[in-house]
Amino acid sequence: MPPESAEKVLAALFACDAQFFKTLDEEKAVFKRANIVAHPYNLLDTGEPRTSVVPFSEPVEAYGLHLTGYAQQAVPGKSDYAWGFYASEQPDEVGRALETARSDTLGANPRDGAFAITASDSPDFPGTRLGCRVAGASGVEDLPSIYDLFLSRDISTALSDKFDLFVASAMKTVSDFGR
Repeated sequence: MPPESAEKVLAALFACDAQFFKTLDEEKAVFKRANIVAHPYNLLDTGEPRTSVVPFSEPVEAYGLHLTGYAQQAVPGKSDYAWGFYASEQPDEVGRALETARSDTLGANPRDGAFAITASDSPDFPGTRLGCRVAGASGVEDLPSIYDLFLSRDISTALSDKFDLFVASAMKTVSDFGR
């Protein structure tokens, strides 16, 4: 898959809107098969984030950056959503690499404050997080299932992973209830 496909996905990310997910779905092959990791959550607590990450088996190049993974998080009770990529480069390098691409893509219509380039706080993804955070009436109603956005190992594994997440989340819910 040409790097232009990854660049198309990253360019769609800059707008921080629902179109990004359509573009990612169309271009998901560029990220190859991935081990999708969904973290358990309390099923009854709508304020607890639902977090999923996708570490890439090998970095994917876009705009000269090396994308190492993707993450998305939803807090349904607050309509708070975050999604984006991790790059191995440092924030200042990412900012320089994306400066021209971002202004060419967005023109005069950036979503103020939604897109950010920050140092990664994830030990699994050193470097930089580049992504979006929106809340409230943002035009994003919910995040699509991460299993639909990336190629998982195979369909039976994806179904098994979803079931395992449900069981782990049910166990966490029971554990939290006992506190």
